[in-house]
Amino acid sequence: MKLAVCILAHHKPWLIMSTIATLFLQENKEFDLHIIYIKGDGDNRDKKSYEKFYEIADKDGDFNPQMSPDDNRIIELLDDLGVDIKFHEVRNDHGLDSSAWYKFIQKGVWKDYDHSMFLMEGSIFTSDKVLSAINSFQKEIDLDFLSVGHEKRFLPYSIFTNFKKRNVEKSSEMDIYHTKSMNLLLEEFCKCREFKSLLDDWSSPNSQYTPEVPITQHHVPSSIYSSQLKIKFFIKSLIRKKKILGSFKTSLLEVSDGEANFKSINSISNNIRIHSDVIFHEEVSPYFFGCSCQHVFSRRFLESLNNKLQEFNLYEAIDRPFSGTSLELIWGFMPKWLGYKKWFFNGIHRPRKDFLTYMRNDDIHGVSDHLNSYYKKSIKVMPKGDFLSLVALKESFKSLEKQFSRD
Repeated sequence: MKLAVCILAHHKPWLIMSTIATLFLQENKEFDLHIIYIKGDGDNRDKKSYEKFYEIADKDGDFNPQMSPDDNRIIELLDDLGVDIKFHEVRNDHGLDSSAWYKFIQKGVWKDYDHSMFLMEGSIFTSDKVLSAINSFQKEIDLDFLSVGHEKRFLPYSIFTNFKKRNVEKSSEMDIYHTKSMNLLLEEFCKCREFKSLLDDWSSPNSQYTPEVPITQHHVPSSIYSSQLKIKFFIKSLIRKKKILGSFKTSLLEVSDGEANFKSINSISNNIRIHSDVIFHEEVSPYFFGCSCQHVFSRRFLESLNNKLQEFNLYEAIDRPFSGTSLELIWGFMPKWLGYKKWFFNGIHRPRKDFLTYMRNDDIHGVSDHLNSYYKKSIKVMPKGDFLSLVALKESFKSLEKQFSRD
């Protein structure tokens, strides 16, 4: 398998360092590394499609909180690693990471590879065998689409299409505009009859794939959870549901309508494969999507997608405010839309919020804690300003320690 590992980079050096460190720790090192640098602070005043957004934002001071400036220290950091990296630059906009991926797909770099892995900065390989596991898995099932499952989510149509900031009773003018803009983008994709059919089924009360409440499943190795937490949920299951939880190694944490429970992977999928302790499962619902738009694609999948995007002028359609909201969901639609199977796996964890408390855990301390948890026998990571300091616990990783030295 000729593999391209493609990583988005934008800000906060410790995020890209965490991803690169766990990539370099992989047993399988047969890949080409591409960095897609998201340039700028997201100011798009020169675009006609953003006129209404800035009219409201300037009046109310209600700008898009997801916009942030780039940090060119990242480029210096990557240059200092002394490895072969192919750099690409894209402009920052409201399409967020999805927009960067669309621009990268449009360039056609993927045509030179059997598979392309798309990752965000801050994503952590959950063991040193993840790339090897993906390689074995794709040989077994002829892989076309694999999504990161650390936050695998379903949202009902009625909730998704009515955007409102959390913990507020009334939608602001910007919220109303946000809703209109993201729904207009869905309408653009509906120019394709097959996509429209999927959207119509999502909104239908008779669809077999549409639960009535939001669901988020967290597919990560059970080692990330403390023994105390596992005991708590074991007792909860025994008392409330009269069920004995099976092995936590093959369980996932699911939050449905605000209630959290551990459940067996076998309860959500009839097609499960395990390679090197990495768990892959097929998802038949078109409406589950992986938050943070991180995937492994085959060349033929990207060829199919690129053809659709060109046919319906969708590369141009996404250049609008708040497009990232709809685009994140649309990744989940894509396999059914294009005629491929959809798989999720637990080999990548992008720390963002604690699964139970919803407290942010993607600061430099949280990222360090996750690295030390997943690689406690290999490396020791500590914060050092805006960077990570890495100490090798095995002689074979001393070269990695040297690469990450900032002295």
